[in-house]
Order: sequence, then structure tokens, then C-alpha cells
Amino acid sequence: MVALMISTIAVSAVNACTGYTPGFWKHNIGVYLGLNPGAYSAFEDGTKLTGTMLEGWADTVGVTLQEAYDALTAKGPGMDTVRADMANAFNTAAGFDNFVD
Repeated sequence: MVALMISTIAVSAVNACTGYTPGFWKHNIGVYLGLNPGAYSAFEDGTKLTGTMLEGWADTVGVTLQEAYDALTAKGPGMDTVRADMANAFNTAAGFDNFVD
């Protein structure tokens, strides 16, 4: 049983993708909200982000996309953590590892 758990962890670590930055999520959520110019980004595997994806992940995280954008654009002391936490909530919802600065 322990060997099975260790091999599962090893396989997960190999397949894991480092999470995306707060700026990545801020840009894409801002595009969805009409606050940022441009288009949705694509993930490293070429999958293009969509509004439907963002809506689903926001539901999983338990926030509106406006609330997520507000957290990702927060300014002031300690807000780096707020931005990273929101980015990591979306990374987790999307199946990625945490963003590492």
C-alpha cells in the first residue's frame, strides 16, 4: 500500500505543471470583465482560455470573477499574499500546482 502511494505521488509530480502567476489570472479575468484589452491567453499546452472556463473555476473557488479581479489587483502592504492566494486558488481549480515566485 505504501509503495503504491509513493509511486502515485511520483507520477503526479512528473505530470504537475507549475501554476500561473497572479498577472496571468488578472489579465484573463480582466479580459472577461471587459477591463483589460486583448484576448485570452493560452496555457503551455496550447489550450486557449475561455470565459466558460473562468466562470467554472470561479464557481469552484467560491468567488465572482469581479471579486477575483479585485483580489488580483489589490494594492498596499501584504497584498502580494492576497494576489498570490487568489492566483493559487484558480491554479488549484484549473488543476495546476501553486504559483511559485
